[in-house]
Amino acid sequence: MRRKRRRQAVNQQLLEALFACEAEWKKLLQISENSIDFRFESKHLLHLAEAKYSFLLREVKHRNISLLRS
Repeated sequence: MRRKRRRQAVNQQLLEALFACEAEWKKLLQISENSIDFRFESKHLLHLAEAKYSFLLREVKHRNISLLRS
């Protein structure tokens, strides 16, 4: 029983991290689309945010966690 609760807690943390990374990535993407001069450092941050989001999304899918917020 403890193991199941621990797994649920980790899954919840994973989902929270996923949603936070998604929000950061979308914010940076919108800034890049609206910007006239998007600098190299900013492009790097955008790609890094996208990579974090993709990694967490793959982990969520691997664990078969529902993406619906409860």
